[in-house]
Amino acid sequence: MSYFIKKVGHQELGYANRNANIPGTSRGQYLLISKQYLDYFPKLSKKVLNDMQILNFVGPKNKVPVQVKYVYNNDLYHNSTANNPRDEHRINLNLKLNIDRKIFLKDDIIILKKEIFKNEDLNDERSYIVSIVRAEEIYDDYTYLDNLIARKKINYTSRNYAQVEKDDLLGLKDNKLKNRLFKRVLSDGIIIPEVDSNLYSDIKNLDSRTGESQIKRLIFDKYNNQCLISNIGYTWISNGEEKTYIQGIIGAHIRPRCQSGVYNDTNIIPLIDPIHHIFDKGIFTFDEDMRIEIHRDAMNDKNLQNFHHYNGKKLKIPEGISIDSDNINHHREHVFGNFLTGRAIRSF
Repeated sequence: MSYFIKKVGHQELGYANRNANIPGTSRGQYLLISKQYLDYFPKLSKKVLNDMQILNFVGPKNKVPVQVKYVYNNDLYHNSTANNPRDEHRINLNLKLNIDRKIFLKDDIIILKKEIFKNEDLNDERSYIVSIVRAEEIYDDYTYLDNLIARKKINYTSRNYAQVEKDDLLGLKDNKLKNRLFKRVLSDGIIIPEVDSNLYSDIKNLDSRTGESQIKRLIFDKYNNQCLISNIGYTWISNGEEKTYIQGIIGAHIRPRCQSGVYNDTNIIPLIDPIHHIFDKGIFTFDEDMRIEIHRDAMNDKNLQNFHHYNGKKLKIPEGISIDSDNINHHREHVFGNFLTGRAIRSF
């Protein structure tokens, strides 16, 4: 297991100046990532303006992973007219991770390690476990890490960073810190990261190939984690502050993925699995006012009688979401009625 170590500067945490004592007063808070250590994080592209991903971080005050924004500010390569165009990678510190802007303080040394957990789709997902070492709290370990960074730095520009292995950290003394670093922090059960709704506006900038789970969580949060048609929602089991997933909802494409349907809030709606199944078979569709239209042949099918009462129901789309009418028209023209011919857009 490898670890990423960084000493945090006053500018990153929004102090007015080096001698100020209150963080977050002059600018947004972030962690600057040296170009020498980008391999520790998902790859971002220079070709995409301000390319970004949403990562899962577990801070000292978090019980489950929380969403944070990792962005490559790269307007230097995109015809910027700014006086000082940027070329830097940042992890933005939101209030879910940096509670009250007081979790991270200047000159703190942070240690990141990676842990894999099972998400709501039973897939493996990566999280970053954050440990914070502060000089006034555990001075000997702080000094140890400070010296370790000095020995391991690649060059002067990366002087506040190091990537190390477990053996490099065995000299630490604080047992609580060592347990957090060397033992598993997250539970072995299913975990759903906590959503930061402020990231919703970034959905269209996310690459669904690498961030589909994060996109889905942000969209579902808008729909209150409920099926758009039936209003059936998640069933949760309380486990301290942890939420364990029992019953799921699927991110359904209006314009199918195999027909160039995008994975964002203009084309994805939350549906429980049986409704998703008949939607993809073309048994029902929507009109431009988002009223459900069940195919006339399906209305005569007694096997679907439990669904018939939804015919004509006007669906309530959450504020801020705008379903693309082109996607609705595509579903009406290319999916609606396919159950009559047996044509399928995916395997069931």
